[in-house]
Amino acid sequence: MLSLYKPAFQELSYRQKILSDPATMAYNEPWGGTIDFPPQRWEAWSQRWLRSDEKTFFYRYLRTDDGTFVGEAAWRCDQNDACPTLSILIEERFRRRGYGRKALRLLLSVAKDAGFLAVCDHIAHHSPAIDLFLQEGFVKIKEDADGVLLYKKL
Repeated sequence: MLSLYKPAFQELSYRQKILSDPATMAYNEPWGGTIDFPPQRWEAWSQRWLRSDEKTFFYRYLRTDDGTFVGEAAWRCDQNDACPTLSILIEERFRRRGYGRKALRLLLSVAKDAGFLAVCDHIAHHSPAIDLFLQEGFVKIKEDADGVLLYKKL
């Protein structure tokens, strides 16, 4: 079983860990690879992603029944966006176990409950996540040099 878990401030060390892991962040190599997330940035980041309107910024860890964190799931929806842009990141050592599909389904359910009519995601061309999203009913609506924009009505 997998659930969405809102992390406490002191638990942001897990996010720091996965963003600094080259294997987990390999998909991001064309844009710089790993991402620095030092504790000095946690307060400002937390204000936006954990303490603001969840229709605009939604963030959760992905947690198994035994309490193990396996990744993160989020969306952002700027005022000019027609739908929220999803983000799912599974820690490399937990990939290929079905967590990405479960995370996507959980995020879609929460987005629908939040009143969204559709969602989208921009995924790098080389990512196997494209196939997952297509299998879950997303359609390609645009391709550019960086990747594929996928869309799904809820």
